[in-house]
Amino acid sequence: MAALAISLMESVVDAQSARNACFPDGSSSPVVGLLLLSFTAAMDHMLLCGDSPLRALSLTLVQMMAILGPLASESVAAMAEGDFVFTEGDDHPSAHEVQQTMEALRAEMELATDEMIRWRLQKDDQSGLKADRRLYAAILTIEEMRYYDLFPTLTLIQTILKNYQWRFQTALLERNRDRIQQAAMAGQQTQ
Repeated sequence: MAALAISLMESVVDAQSARNACFPDGSSSPVVGLLLLSFTAAMDHMLLCGDSPLRALSLTLVQMMAILGPLASESVAAMAEGDFVFTEGDDHPSAHEVQQTMEALRAEMELATDEMIRWRLQKDDQSGLKADRRLYAAILTIEEMRYYDLFPTLTLIQTILKNYQWRFQTALLERNRDRIQQAAMAGQQTQ
C-alpha cells in the first residue's frame, strides 16, 4: 500500500517537474499535483460514500488511498515551488515491492467485480446514477492525469474501473431487456 502510494507520488513529482521545465514561467502551477488531489478526492468519494463493496473487498486500494491523499495534499505546495524530492532510504519501496502490491491490487479489484455488479443492480435509479457518477469521476480524473504521464498504478485502477463501468452497463441493459420482454408478454396475455 505504502509502496504504491510512494511510487505513484514519485511519478507525479517527476511529471510535475517535466511540466515545469516545459513552462518555466508557469512553474508555480502544480497542475499534476492538483489532478492527483482530484483523483484522491474522487476515489475517496467513490469508496467512502454509500455502501460500495469495493471498500471491503480491496483493502490494498483503501489503504493506498489513505496514504496517498494526505501525502498528495502535503506535497502540492512543494511541487508548485519545484523543490519537492523524495529521499532514498530504507522506507523507499523497491521495484519488487511495488510490483507485488500492484498484483495484490489487481487481484482484489478483479475479484470484487461480481460483487460490484450485484451491488449496482440492487440500486434504484437515483442512487445508481450517483454511484455511476462517482465511478466516472474517478475514471475521468485518471484520464486527465494521463495527459502528463502514464502512471502504471493509475492505469491499472482505471482499467478495472472501466471494466466495472462496462459490466454495469451490460448488466443494466440485460435487466431492462428482460423487464421489457416480460411486460410485452404480460400485455399479450391480457389481449
